[in-house]
Amino acid sequence: MQSDTACLSYHFVKDEHFCYFDDMYCPDYTCSDILKSIISEIKSGKVAIEDVAYLDAGMSKIAQLESYEDYGSPFCVTDWERYKG
Repeated sequence: MQSDTACLSYHFVKDEHFCYFDDMYCPDYTCSDILKSIISEIKSGKVAIEDVAYLDAGMSKIAQLESYEDYGSPFCVTDWERYKG
């Protein structure tokens, strides 16, 4: 998930994806759906603490990318921060 999200973030800015997003094209929807599934598994106790820490570290790195700081993409980072409380 982290590498896919990092790639999305990179290309969002480099290829100006923000010019093409609409209701039919938004890769963020896929990332958010995947994250919702992961969070569900975390809540059910099926994910090791080490794996949650690894995901958290990756999401923290992505939150520092230009695409997130300037454009809020990928918005699944916000979903993750909301989950953490």
